[in-house]
Amino acid sequence: MDEQLRKILQERAYALWEADGCPEGRELDYWQKAEDWFKAEEENLDQSVMGEEDPYEALDHEASKKPPQNIAAPEPRSKGRRQN
Repeated sequence: MDEQLRKILQERAYALWEADGCPEGRELDYWQKAEDWFKAEEENLDQSVMGEEDPYEALDHEASKKPPQNIAAPEPRSKGRRQN
């Protein structure tokens, strides 16, 4: 295991351990959770670009040109004094 991966897993395991209230004697459980998390992240990354030479080609570029739907226009400002 390279040093960078070990550091990522260590930080993730520690964060999970802290979030659970620092239970004693469960170091290996949290290390395994960190490894599982890392593997899932890798799989998600692989699936998001699988079959695409350029991942940006999968984006709907036309959607960004369309105005958002169901958004109300802002209320007009009154010309009177500013209220605090």
